[in-house]
Amino acid sequence: MTAKRPSRIGNDHLYGTRHLAAKWSNDGTLGKIKAFLLADMCADKDLNIDFDEESTPWLQDMLKVAAKNTDHSAYIYKNRVPGLGDDHIPFKERGVPVLDIIDLDYGPHTESMPDGYHHTAQDTLDKISAKSLQISGDLFLEMIRLINQRP
Repeated sequence: MTAKRPSRIGNDHLYGTRHLAAKWSNDGTLGKIKAFLLADMCADKDLNIDFDEESTPWLQDMLKVAAKNTDHSAYIYKNRVPGLGDDHIPFKERGVPVLDIIDLDYGPHTESMPDGYHHTAQDTLDKISAKSLQISGDLFLEMIRLINQRP
C-alpha cells in the first residue's frame, strides 16, 4: 500500500536542511556523518513507519533489523512513500546515507482534511502516544547501535 503524501504549500520547504547540509559540507562536518536519520511524525497513536523510497537501501534494511531486535517489526513498512522530498534529501544529494523515519498516515483523511491531522489545528498532543514515542526511541537507539557497529 502507498501512503498518502501530504500536500506542500509551494515547492520549496527545505530551506533549513539545505542550509545545514551546505554549512556542514563547507566546514567538513558532512564527511564525518555515518548516516542521517530523520525523525518525522513518528509519535502517532496508530504508529506505522513508512517505507520511504528515497532513503538509502542499506539503512532501510537496517531498520528492519532494528525493528526485529526491539520486537517492533509490527510498526514498520506497512506503507510505501514514493518521492516525499523530505528534510533528508539535501543530505542525500551530498552523498550522505539517509533514512526518513516517518508515519504519514496521521489521522483520518477527509475532503476538508486531505492530509489528516498533518499541519492542521487538530494536530494536538492528544493525537500522539507515549508508547509510539517509546517505540520510535527504541528504534533510533538500536539504529545508532547498528550503524556504529558497521565497519
